[in-house]
Amino acid sequence: MQRRLVVSTECPTCAAPLDFKEGSNAVHCDYCRSNLLVTGRKQVLSYYVAPVIEPRDAARAAWLACRAQGIHARATSWERYFLPYYRFVGHDLRWEKRDSASHRIPKANGKLRRALSLIDPEYAEILTRPAEREADDSSPHGELRDRYVDKNFVACDLPAVGLHSLGVKLSVLRLRLFRRDVLEGLGRTVAVDSSPDVALSHGMETVSLSASILHRKVLGRFLSVVYYPFCIIEHEGPDGSFLSIVDGVSGSVVRSSVPLALRERLERPQSGDLPCVGFRPLACPNCGWDLPVNPDHVVFFCTSCERAWEVEGADLRCVEYEVADVPSLRAAEPSTSFTYLPFWVLANGHDGKRPRDFFIPAFRYRRLKVLADLARDMSRQDRSYTVAGREQLQLHGCYYDRADALGLAEVVYPGLTNSPERALEQLDEKSLSFSSATLTWLPFQTEGQWLRDPFSRRAISPALLICA
Repeated sequence: MQRRLVVSTECPTCAAPLDFKEGSNAVHCDYCRSNLLVTGRKQVLSYYVAPVIEPRDAARAAWLACRAQGIHARATSWERYFLPYYRFVGHDLRWEKRDSASHRIPKANGKLRRALSLIDPEYAEILTRPAEREADDSSPHGELRDRYVDKNFVACDLPAVGLHSLGVKLSVLRLRLFRRDVLEGLGRTVAVDSSPDVALSHGMETVSLSASILHRKVLGRFLSVVYYPFCIIEHEGPDGSFLSIVDGVSGSVVRSSVPLALRERLERPQSGDLPCVGFRPLACPNCGWDLPVNPDHVVFFCTSCERAWEVEGADLRCVEYEVADVPSLRAAEPSTSFTYLPFWVLANGHDGKRPRDFFIPAFRYRRLKVLADLARDMSRQDRSYTVAGREQLQLHGCYYDRADALGLAEVVYPGLTNSPERALEQLDEKSLSFSSATLTWLPFQTEGQWLRDPFSRRAISPALLICA
């Protein structure tokens, strides 16, 4: 799973300190009790890391580093610069050509399963999944792979400097909302060179360069720009002038003996306004009632007018939803308890060769591939259910929005056809389209340590559910 960074700012209502997790859609102020909608979802938002080291102290650290290397030079000037880094996060699902050397994970014996459950529950869940539900989801032409992506990389062209990534620094630091006037008082802001499209392409590069990707979709993705402080020190020595780069937070010398040409690149001005997180009251657009604060949810329910609202940028859009009931399941097991999990039901009104409806999970799960398997199995089954009442039901949170559901449907589609290779070629030519999308909560039957879906009877582990 990705690391969720902490963003520090001030409440727009009372100016009290306000912290929230990166990617949150809602936040609650503990001081004035305001419920706020965090705007800017799926936009390229800008943040910065507050500097700790003063440029004068950085100059002394650089001078000592030169002296330790036997370089006799004096610092003639020092200044702070904020270098831009792209941060890319997403859930990557892709079809790849099958490698001849690839192999499936063998089944583990009982002792190995118990040992794995203590070390890595996610991996153990694969090995301990009920045997009757273990279907072959790959095809002779491709194999479905998944991964969580969490990358940061420099967003400007800095040749021969080597500041390609911040590594794990961001995971232990707090972000602040980008404010041009604030950064201008602290130093110079370096312009972003790479476009968001180039950054997305770079962020989705796979580790294995030999893998041939047939089709891919990245769900729950967001791209942001983080400005990180560095101090640039100019030295004058017997062999001429050069630059040193000092980390503006830790004070460590990152690079020494850098050519002066770097300064010209750093002083290129940033053009245009950079989008930033905004706030607005989290209230029902229909009746004005306060909506509950669920930071990771993309759908908020109004308990007053019983409407559901999906986050879309800086707005809330009304979305159709229903709670399903499966009478045949209740008749067979009248005393069984149920957990209601959300699905996007995408109605296919265009192509008779595809399933009539696609059932796409809208909840988070630690194994991405399980979501794809679940969507495939439920979409190919005959389904019969009625609409239940909404009173006194505990509904699991909805994390993936309508756009993510369309992406997952394209990943699932080849596994529902007799010719996956042809289906993948069609997806490259034209995306899938659907006549409607309805958010539906389906009852999953509790069976020991598993939850079983009401149609295909696939079992999933409730311990791997995220954001209840």
